[in-house]
Amino acid sequence: AVAEATLAARRTGLPLDAALAVALHGLPAAPTLPTVKGTLIAVVGPGEWAQRVAQTVAETVGADPKQVALVTSGTVGRNKPERLARSAEEAAAVAPGWRRYRPAVVAVAVPDGGGGGRWAASVLEALGPSVVLGVADATAKAEDVAAFAGAVGGVDALALTNLGRTVSPASVLHTAIPVALLDGQPATAARWAATVVDAVGACA
Repeated sequence: AVAEATLAARRTGLPLDAALAVALHGLPAAPTLPTVKGTLIAVVGPGEWAQRVAQTVAETVGADPKQVALVTSGTVGRNKPERLARSAEEAAAVAPGWRRYRPAVVAVAVPDGGGGGRWAASVLEALGPSVVLGVADATAKAEDVAAFAGAVGGVDALALTNLGRTVSPASVLHTAIPVALLDGQPATAARWAATVVDAVGACA
């Protein structure tokens, strides 16, 4: 879609961002984030990034960012969250209390190493979230992002980070996984267009 929009812009004289907005309008739609009590949104990815994105999501759905839960098998820094679980079994036991009064958001920190994806998948299965967002670095290859999504048991949408560090931010679209967030902002066609134009300008 990006290549086609670039050609269309050259052929018609339209501004590139306008041509891109039209071309990207038909992207797969990410699921709407639930905002009612009793729902649970899981953000899965590298620990620090998963927590950052989860806090952004919490603000979006009207939850308290300070109440974002964390499920991790690794170490926790000074800012230990109030809601913390260390295993799939513990997460399953305490999660009902997290979402009793409002929509809850949980960050699932994927451990480093070959078994990290399987561990995260077991946590997500135990939690039974309403929506799963996978955190993906925009500099990663589309194949690696797809492999990550498969390793954790599948995701409903992606939250892309580090967009300013790549000249091909739209390459992740080859995964066919909907993108919900671009550096914490809703991934609208207009925002996608602006992101691609910025990347093109950076490498011009």
